[in-house]
Amino acid sequence: MLIALAGCSSGSGSTAEGDGPPTNDIARILGGDTGQPSPDRPAPPPPSPTVDIPLGDRAKDVVRAVPLEPRHWGSTYEKQEGYEEDSLARFVVGDDCTSREDGTIPGAVANLYRYTFSPTASGLEQVFAVSGATAFEDVTSAKAAIDKLRDDAKRCPSQTLAGGARLTSVTTDPHDLAGVDEALVMEAIWVDAKGERNAPYVWVMARKGSIVVAVLAVDLKAPDVKATEEIAFRGAALVVKRLTEKLKAQ
Repeated sequence: MLIALAGCSSGSGSTAEGDGPPTNDIARILGGDTGQPSPDRPAPPPPSPTVDIPLGDRAKDVVRAVPLEPRHWGSTYEKQEGYEEDSLARFVVGDDCTSREDGTIPGAVANLYRYTFSPTASGLEQVFAVSGATAFEDVTSAKAAIDKLRDDAKRCPSQTLAGGARLTSVTTDPHDLAGVDEALVMEAIWVDAKGERNAPYVWVMARKGSIVVAVLAVDLKAPDVKATEEIAFRGAALVVKRLTEKLKAQ
């Protein structure tokens, strides 16, 4: 997402605007189409037969072991309403740079995201931390998820999210993350639907074989993007560690 990647469509209200209990809405910004490679991008070569691709119940077991629980983020973190989401719903960024739900994620066989937040006494300054994993039926489909996020960011440096919130100043760069085949970081400024609040938005997406993991951090009290990067990068390293350990144990 996702504040939407993998995203889902349920939930209402936004804690960032102080109008109710925390919900997944701030994580719906995970948006972006995890569809097939864009026409101008050469198709990647077929995966090596040595690549281990979890399928069926094994894929579900792998993705359930990856997303972080509140305790992994820190002692102040709690579950958001709608804490776990395993929908395969796809969010696409249209020609108008607006994110909307459109079918299911091509090639995805299992998906799980967990939504957490760290409140303050006022309830107005919060940190939202989301993490998840998606298992694909092949490496090509997994690579397409990352390629499309990069393409959409280049095409739409300003995006409107489901619910009316916006991302501005969207950029992507390769990310140096140990233990994965590739990784990408997307950074932006999240702006609420009323245009009254904004915060740094850092979304890290990484692929290991046919599994894509993702972490999102949005810190409504951050003085600059560095603090939000620290949250997201630390979370990304931990989900990769959990994925690696789970695959070795299979």
